[in-house]
Amino acid sequence: MSTGGAMRAPSGLLVVWKPKGMTSHDVVAAVRRLTGIRQVGHGGTLDPGAEGILPIAVGASTRLISWLRLDPKRYQGTAVVGVLTATGDAEGAAVGWSGPPWPRSADWQAAARWLEGERLQIPPRVSAIKQKGVPQYVLVRRGQAVVPPVRKVQVDRLRVVDVLSPHRFRFETTVGSGTYVRALVRDWGFLLGQAAHVEHLSRVGVGPWGPEDAVKLEALLDLGARWRDALRKPGPALAIPVVEVSARRVWEIRHGHIGPWAELWGRRGVVALGFRGEVLAVAEGPPWRYRAVLWAAEASGS
Repeated sequence: MSTGGAMRAPSGLLVVWKPKGMTSHDVVAAVRRLTGIRQVGHGGTLDPGAEGILPIAVGASTRLISWLRLDPKRYQGTAVVGVLTATGDAEGAAVGWSGPPWPRSADWQAAARWLEGERLQIPPRVSAIKQKGVPQYVLVRRGQAVVPPVRKVQVDRLRVVDVLSPHRFRFETTVGSGTYVRALVRDWGFLLGQAAHVEHLSRVGVGPWGPEDAVKLEALLDLGARWRDALRKPGPALAIPVVEVSARRVWEIRHGHIGPWAELWGRRGVVALGFRGEVLAVAEGPPWRYRAVLWAAEASGS
């Protein structure tokens, strides 16, 4: 049984290495221009001042972003001690200072334990968090007062990996979604009575992906019409089970029909429905209903 033309439409994931100096939206816009596809979205904002892994969904796969394995997120960075900036990184103006005696590596390691686990965090004022639909960084640029909402975050690991000088060190951290590493370093300094900010930051892991899986944005753009060579199928990256269905179900899925199929016996909760390596839909039950259908009949004109 043929799955129809919709199955051949460009759809999948691009694991992009975002360069420093670009916003996540800039990367999405670049992929739209490259592919000619409007339906493009990213799996987690990465600060303009940071570089690293930015998962990009293309085409119908954008409907799967909510179910991708985007945690944990792994970062490597350099922190500067003695200066607090308005943004928490090297891009912002200095707003606070501290001085010797500088904490030792053992002091930083001891303080890190207080920041690990499930914590409450006050995000930086300059961030993509929206207030009444407007990103905070836009409000700050307008000169408006911004009070970031306190949020619950997860910090799995925070470590000093190399001391470069008494007031500069390299660190690595593993965190959950929504955790601001700039705020984490800020609070790390506060615990030791020091001003601190992030000088350089790289996101080196998102869920199942590491640096070896990512393609640099420049290299992706150089592929031109061959950009599909870098496209990955979303199935292996999903955080929900993928249930392989028979060919007879493809027509039913594409036309919005679902029932107590044999393939779903014993299943409960949210599952993806796949056929020959393609994800056709996401369903939840029982009773079963669709949460997302990637390959509807109208997509291929049938």
